Amino acid sequence: STSATGISTQAYHSADRWEFGGTAGGGTMRHTMARSTTVPAGQGFGYSLKIDCTTADTNLGTDGIIILTQKIEAQNLIRIKKGTASAEKLTYSFWVRSNLSGASNLLTCTLYDDDNSRSASATVQIDSADTWQRASVTFPADTSGAFNNDNGAGLYVQIYMGVGSQFTSGTMNTTWASYSNANVASSNTMNLASSTDNEILFTGFQLEQGAAATDFEFEPYDMVLQKCKRYLQSFTAASNYARFAIGQA
Repeated sequence: STSATGISTQAYHSADRWEFGGTAGGGTMRHTMARSTTVPAGQGFGYSLKIDCTTADTNLGTDGIIILTQKIEAQNLIRIKKGTASAEKLTYSFWVRSNLSGASNLLTCTLYDDDNSRSASATVQIDSADTWQRASVTFPADTSGAFNNDNGAGLYVQIYMGVGSQFTSGTMNTTWASYSNANVASSNTMNLASSTDNEILFTGFQLEQGAAATDFEFEPYDMVLQKCKRYLQSFTAASNYARFAIGQA
């Protein structure tokens, strides 16, 4: 849907293929996830993804987490040659805007290899409150752990916007290493749930091969629609029945 309210658990609530939610350390946090027309000027975007805190949780405790995730099929990642001597770097870029800014509100970008339980993370600082900024993070090549050539969730592309103590007790993996909760977001300082005044907006997500972010690659609507139909095509009846196929021989 274009909007979902009262979000407390990780699931697909609104934007296609973007899973959002969290575990509340204090058991109280709630968020709204919605499509917004607030976008960076002159960049060609029509919408952004907006997340609002509607019920605050100032103490994320041990297992509290606020996270946005997209899972990419392993077979779409074979070309980066992960797990070989020819493995390539990955660059993750996006536009972000929030009332939270500065070093006390660092969010964490993480790539998680689900096939081999490996991860790498980097922090992003929003320099100015309520101002669109393009963030870009380059992750090193990983010569360990090849992706499976299948349609399973090979790579999780994640943004942490709040974490409890079990995620901050170690040293963050800035290069690829075996996954552990303690090392995944230990430099994260943002807590989106700290106040009901908090909001964050994203648009223009792009993950690409190589060590530099390029301009966002806009795809034609019909191409995106065909990709969506691989997973779901719904038929809605105007009355009792709706035709979805007519055949003749």
